[in-house]
Amino acid sequence: MTDALQRPLALGWSLLLSQELAKSQPPTAQALEALERELQERVREATQSLQEPVSPGGWSLEELQEQHALGAVMDLVIQHLPNAAPSAKPVMEAGSWSVLVDDNFDPESKAYTDSQHLDPQTAVARCKSIVDACLRESFQPGMQANALYELYRLFGDDPFIVGSGAPEFSAWDYARQRCDEMCAQQGGQQ
Repeated sequence: MTDALQRPLALGWSLLLSQELAKSQPPTAQALEALERELQERVREATQSLQEPVSPGGWSLEELQEQHALGAVMDLVIQHLPNAAPSAKPVMEAGSWSVLVDDNFDPESKAYTDSQHLDPQTAVARCKSIVDACLRESFQPGMQANALYELYRLFGDDPFIVGSGAPEFSAWDYARQRCDEMCAQQGGQQ
C-alpha cells in the first residue's frame, strides 16, 4: 500500500477496532485478522483502477486514491456499526417528509435518512444546506464553476425528498446554480 493509503487504513482500523471492542463479547484474534484483511481488500479494490486523472480541481492521483480509500473505509465502518438498520427506508408519519441522501461517489451504496420534516419547505432547505456544505468543502479560490460542479457530481452528497406530495428538488440542478453563483462571486466563472 502506498503512503497515501496509510492514513485511510489507520483511520479505518481504529474505528473498526473500537467498534469491535465495544461489543459485549471480545473479538477473537481470527475475527480481527479477517476484519483487517477485509479492510485492506476494500481499500485495494477502491483504488486499483485509478489512473493519472484529468482532474477538475487539480487533484493528484495520490489525493484521488486517498479519497477513494476513505470512501471504502467509511462504507465498511458503517456496515459494521452495531444495530445498523438493514434498510434505508424512512419511517414515515402522515404529513411528514424525509430527506434521504445518496452518495454520488458510490452510486451502489444505499441512501441514508438524514432528517424528517413536518413541512416540505424545511425539507427543501435541508437538502440545499447539504449541497451547499459539499460545495463549500470542495471550493477553492479562483476555481471555475464547471470544475466545482464536476467535483460535486463525482464526490458530493445527493439529497432528495420522499413523502406524500414531496416537492420537486434536484440536487444536481441546485448544485449547478450554486457553483455558478459561488464562482461568479470569486471571478472564476466557467
